[in-house]
Amino acid sequence: MLKLQDVIKGKYTLRAMKNRDNDVDYFIDHEGKPLVLEGDIDLHFIKVSTILIRIGEGDIFTIHLLRDRDLLSSMAFVELDAKIHNLTLHQTEDESRLSLMKND
Repeated sequence: MLKLQDVIKGKYTLRAMKNRDNDVDYFIDHEGKPLVLEGDIDLHFIKVSTILIRIGEGDIFTIHLLRDRDLLSSMAFVELDAKIHNLTLHQTEDESRLSLMKND
C-alpha cells in the first residue's frame, strides 16, 4: 500500500488519519484558505478547509477538496494513478497551489 509521502510533496499539517476497510484516509488541514488545483487546467477554489487523500491497496488514489471538515462538503474529486501522477502542495499565508505533476 502506498504511503502519503509517496503521493504528495510539500509542507502540510496532517490533522487526522482514518483506516477504512482497505483504504486509508489522510485529512490535511488547509484552514479555509483559497486553493488552486493546477493540472491541464487550473481550478480555483475560494475556501478549502480540508484536503482528503484516500489511498487504497493498488496504485490508485483519490483527492477530495472539502469546504468544511466532512466528506459531504466535497467540492472536487480527482482519481489519480501513482505510477503516472504525483502531487506537490505549495502554501503561503494567503493561498495554496496543489500541482498535479506527471512522473518522469
